[in-house]
Amino acid sequence: MKNIHKIEAELYDDQGILTGAEEFLRRFSKQRHGRTTTFFFSDENILLEAMSVLAKYNLKAERFYVFQLDPYEAATYPALYLGIHVIDNLLMGNQVNEAQLDQAEIAMDYQSECVVVTPRVKKIFEATTQLLEWEPTEGTNGRKFLVMKVVEHLPQPIIVPAPIYVGLNEYPAGTYAVRSDGRDVITNANISKLMEVGLAVSEEAEIQSKVLRWRPRLVASGVVIHALQSANVKGFLEPVSILIPESHLLAVRIQPDKR
Repeated sequence: MKNIHKIEAELYDDQGILTGAEEFLRRFSKQRHGRTTTFFFSDENILLEAMSVLAKYNLKAERFYVFQLDPYEAATYPALYLGIHVIDNLLMGNQVNEAQLDQAEIAMDYQSECVVVTPRVKKIFEATTQLLEWEPTEGTNGRKFLVMKVVEHLPQPIIVPAPIYVGLNEYPAGTYAVRSDGRDVITNANISKLMEVGLAVSEEAEIQSKVLRWRPRLVASGVVIHALQSANVKGFLEPVSILIPESHLLAVRIQPDKR
């Protein structure tokens, strides 16, 4: 596993480009992602130079960690988020709206958050997971589909040691939107659960020693993710987001300010 650093910099305001931003853009043009104000650094020395320039001109920026696996690592990696294409009005009553589904073999209905899969994808999950529930359904053009329900839950929260943003959601009530700096930490107990069942739901995050509910997230073992990648399943989102074990050097909790 390797770590690439990402910086999202504030280089413009309503009046135009900020002081020092032109120098930053010129010096780090090779690290710039297209025409955005997002920059990727694989060399930590260049990253430190960039941070120094930002500090020199008091330019604001957020720093993120982007973890990437080599292809041979995926199958044995303990925990990754299962990203699924979300489609508005995918389900129409008891039917799957095939016009909305397009070529996807797995997708989530925006309104109900139900996950719909094809029979081919069901076989992949059945070979790599335990304790999933299935409800057969049909598409508007007569194709066969299944609604997949993940019944297993992670026993402990996902740890977010340095959140960038935490805010209350309007829906579901009582849940929080959480944006991490790329370091989502999975405990040993959660890893053990994923080794047992392959796929589980996370409903809680630990942030500065507090446990908050967030919108349910699907977390899978590397075995599951590798199987989906190998089968070129459409609707499964890549690149995948990696959770780091609590033993990782970057899995450091930042304690709240008690002043």
